Amino acid sequence: MNKLIQVIRKISLFDGLGPTQMQKVLGAWRRGKSCTLPTQPGDEMYILLSGEAVMYALDDSEIARIQPVATIGELSIVTKQPRTSAVKAMQASNVLVFKRLALDMAPKTDADAQAKILRNVVEILAGKMNDDTERMREYLKEVLISQDAVSQLQKRVDLALSLLAKETGTDMDTAKARIDEQLSSSMMRNPYDALFETFSLATMLSSLRRWKPNQIW
Repeated sequence: MNKLIQVIRKISLFDGLGPTQMQKVLGAWRRGKSCTLPTQPGDEMYILLSGEAVMYALDDSEIARIQPVATIGELSIVTKQPRTSAVKAMQASNVLVFKRLALDMAPKTDADAQAKILRNVVEILAGKMNDDTERMREYLKEVLISQDAVSQLQKRVDLALSLLAKETGTDMDTAKARIDEQLSSSMMRNPYDALFETFSLATMLSSLRRWKPNQIW
């Protein structure tokens, strides 16, 4: 039991709880393999002691990999809200299963333990929200960079069309139609080659300068 308590001390949810308070909580746990599903009632939380688990979103995309020692499902068990993600064990994992009933019953005779647990849940939630905010900030930064790259590419494409029209003595619509025809032909050969050709405007421009008015392709 003492060894297990030392492991639990590493978990932020139980930060500040004394050995006696921990034993009251641990008394309701049992070992098992964790598996949660979205919209499932949050009647249990898990402590991953060994192995590895992965959290998935509703669209089955990976959200995070969970390593020991960490809590899983601690928010649902306190808020009593349905789960919003799925958790699967990636390998043989040892977990402690903590029933909501234990959380509801044990602290009734220990108000201090209940207050500490609730405080720690708030801190965990705040930390996860900060992480989500940082990930969103990085995502928006990447979006802005991509939009700028697309804008620069569009300017180069417009310049290429203008030069093509000037070199061949045609109008912009005719020049665009010729490029679309060439790219369509390239897509039929190899889509990756076509993508390369689309972005290799410098190569395209060097070829355009060798064209003559009314030259047949």
